[in-house]
Amino acid sequence: MRMATGHRRFHHKRNRLKQFRVFCRVARLGSITRAAEELGLGQPTVSQQVRALETELGARLFERNGPHIALAEAGRTLYRIAMPLVEGMDALHGAFAGRRSRISGILRVAAGQSSASFMLPRVIHRFRTRHPGVRFRISRNPMGEAPRLLRAREVDIFFSGEKTNLADTDRYLVTSFNFILITPPDHPLAGRESVDLQEVSPYPAIVPASGTPSRKDGELTARRLGIEINVAVEAHGWGTIKRYVEAGLGVSIVPDFCLTEQDRVSVIPLSSHFQDRGYWMYAHTDWSRWSPAVERFIHFLVAPPPPPRN
Repeated sequence: MRMATGHRRFHHKRNRLKQFRVFCRVARLGSITRAAEELGLGQPTVSQQVRALETELGARLFERNGPHIALAEAGRTLYRIAMPLVEGMDALHGAFAGRRSRISGILRVAAGQSSASFMLPRVIHRFRTRHPGVRFRISRNPMGEAPRLLRAREVDIFFSGEKTNLADTDRYLVTSFNFILITPPDHPLAGRESVDLQEVSPYPAIVPASGTPSRKDGELTARRLGIEINVAVEAHGWGTIKRYVEAGLGVSIVPDFCLTEQDRVSVIPLSSHFQDRGYWMYAHTDWSRWSPAVERFIHFLVAPPPPPRN
């Protein structure tokens, strides 16, 4: 198993560029909600990127007054530095658009329900904007089945929220996420900026179905904290869970990437209770097995191009 550790420096720079792009869009629009809409991201993801940048730089970038935000002094300094970098990188994409558009073929992707429903649509939309000749064939497969399909060349790539070492397979971190508590808008906890999980436990909860990795993870966390989950409804898929929360049947802890502007729920961050989690992309270690479409897609998401093929 050869891990893609050599790409860490590149990945760090790519994450910083992503943070700069989010920061500049929020600064220009003066709104996290509008920036999220333009970028095709969830509002919690945009807020998390801004907070992470403030933490890393040790400076407050925005003055917040309710829903309205404005650049602080440090934010104005960063904007003058970051905006030319973002514009330059965006111009680079346009300069090579003609070359990219010639890439074609079918890219076969295996993914679980969460990534297929919430993460991949935005990623594929951005990729096909640059490479309309590439078609995607998405299959929903459990983690246990996907490695066999990859080795048998029945899929080119698979995505998973599980960080696992697999033979003949490289693993790439695609994105990080955290968990949030969602409640109905009229719930007693709605509108809170933070909450202790002990306060949450008495309320009816909407939880993932028994036996799923998310359910097991939640049960382990509950045991570690010594709390009991008051299960009201078990459901498959974050989309279904959100609908039950909207209907007022309970609260739920969900990953922030599954939230959209259309969801009628109240959101409370839980970053103080959970460490950031990752979503991972797996591809065969042998680069010679990659088609041009696969190679460009992996480069687009996480990694520099591989060495030229012999």
